[in-house]
Amino acid sequence: MIILRSLRTSLVFLLVPLGLQAAPPAPAPSAPLTLDEAVQAGLRHFPTVRGSRARVEGAGAALAEARSDWFPQLELRASASRNQEPVAVYPIHGFGPGEFPPFDRTVFQGGAYLNFLVFDGGGRGARVAGARDRVQAADAALRNSESELVAQIASKFLEVLSRREALEAHDRRLAALTAERDRARQFVDAGRAARVEGLRAEAALAEAQARRVQLAGDLAGSERDLTGLTGILQDRTRAANLVPVAEADTALAPDDSLVVMAFAANPQVREADRRLAAARSMAGAAKAARLPRIELTGGYQGWSDPDGNSSDEWNAALRLTQTLFTGGEVTGRIHRTRAEAGQAEEDLRLARITTRRAVLQAADRVREADARVRSLEAAVDRYDEVARIESLSQEAGTGIQTDYLNAEADLLNARAGLSEARRAAAVARVELARLTGALTPEWLSEHLRTQP
Repeated sequence: MIILRSLRTSLVFLLVPLGLQAAPPAPAPSAPLTLDEAVQAGLRHFPTVRGSRARVEGAGAALAEARSDWFPQLELRASASRNQEPVAVYPIHGFGPGEFPPFDRTVFQGGAYLNFLVFDGGGRGARVAGARDRVQAADAALRNSESELVAQIASKFLEVLSRREALEAHDRRLAALTAERDRARQFVDAGRAARVEGLRAEAALAEAQARRVQLAGDLAGSERDLTGLTGILQDRTRAANLVPVAEADTALAPDDSLVVMAFAANPQVREADRRLAAARSMAGAAKAARLPRIELTGGYQGWSDPDGNSSDEWNAALRLTQTLFTGGEVTGRIHRTRAEAGQAEEDLRLARITTRRAVLQAADRVREADARVRSLEAAVDRYDEVARIESLSQEAGTGIQTDYLNAEADLLNARAGLSEARRAAAVARVELARLTGALTPEWLSEHLRTQP
C-alpha cells in the first residue's frame, strides 16, 4: 500500500509540469425538485405566510385575554410605609378602654384580594364572541396567504417548465438550421445553388441564435423567481432539476356551482364575513356600557409594625355600578362601532361581488385555454408534417429553401405556443381553485400530477 501511494504521488508530480494533472471532480447533480416540495418549502419560508401565522397567534392570545373576564381575578398586595407622625397600625374597630390600636411611624400591610364580574349587560360575552370571530378572520387571512403563495409557486414552477420546453424546441430548430446552412454551403461550393441560399440560411441561423439568448435569459429569470418564492437554493430550482407535471383532470363545474363554492369557501369572503361578525359583537359590547355592572369583591388583609403588633381581617361585598354621564364617551363608542359594523358589511358585499366576477372570469380563461391547447396540438402535428416534407424536398433538391425555413419557423412558433397554452390552462385552473377555496398542496398533488 505504501509503495502504491508513493508511485501515485510521483506520477502526479510528473504530470503537473506537463499540464496533465487530473481534473477536479465534477459537482454532484442536484436532487430533482417536485412541485409539492417547492410548495412546502415556500409555505415555511415566505414572509406573507409567516406573518399571517403570527397574526393568528396574536388573535388567539387576544381571545384568551377576553375569556379571562369569565374567571375571578385574584391578586396579592403588600406595602411598607414610613410616615412623618405615628399612625394607627391597623384599623379601629371599636372604642373603649384598651381597644385602641398601637401607633407607629412604620406600617406593613398585605393581603389577598378577589374580584369577580357577575353581570355587565352582556359586554363580556360580546367581547369574547368578537375575539373568537377575529381568530376565525385571522385563520381565513392565513388561508388566503397560503393559497395565494401556492398559486404563485405553481404558476412559476409551470413557467420554468414551459420556458424550458420552449428553449428545447428552439434548440431543435437551431440544429435544423445549422444542418440547412451546412447543406447550403455544400451546394454553393459545388456550384449547384446560388450564393443567396447560403446567405439566407446563415441569416436565419444568426437570428435564431439571438432568439435563444433571449429565451435563456427569460428562463434564468423564472428560475430566480422560483428561488425567491421557495427559499430553495438556485442550484435546485434550475429547469433541468424540475420534475414535469401535467393536468390530471380537465372537468369543469357549472358557473353557478363555482360561485356557490366560492361564497362558502373563498378565504377573502370568509375573512370579510368573520370581520363583520366581530364588528357586530363589538357594537353589542359598546351598548352594554349603558347597563349596570355587578361585581363581587372580597379580601383578606393584615397589618403589622416593627414591634410585632399585628391584626388581620376579611371582607366581602357586592358592588353595583351604573354609569350616568361620561361626556359622550359611551355614545361615541356606540356610534363608532355601529359605523365599523356598517363598513364591514359593505366590505363583505364587495368581497362577494369581486369574487363572483373573478370566478366567472377564471372559468372563462380555463375554457379558452383548453380550447387553445386543443387547437395548437392539431397545429403542431400539421406543421411537423409540413416541415418534414419540406426537409425531404430540400434533400432531394426539389424544394425551395424559403419554404423550408418558413416551415421550421412555423413549427417552432406552434410548439412554443402549445407549451405556453398548456401552462396557461394549468395556471387558470389553479387560480380557479384558489378563488373557490379549494387550492391546497393536496389539491395540487391530485390535479397536477408528476409525470413519469
